[in-house]
Amino acid sequence: YERVVFFATGYISFFYKALLLLVLFSLMTMLFIEYKKEHWKHISYALSVIILLLLLLYINSTFF
Repeated sequence: YERVVFFATGYISFFYKALLLLVLFSLMTMLFIEYKKEHWKHISYALSVIILLLLLLYINSTFF
């Protein structure tokens, strides 16, 4: 129990990185496989989520 409490920032960082990889993989799939459909709205959502996750990773590593 104490390990989870004191190493929470490491777990959060791992979760953000895993989520970031998942979003990057889905964005690459959207760009390369479904290129002709051009879902620009979905691509912009994915890019905004990537920026948000990078910001959260920065905040987690810098302040906590």
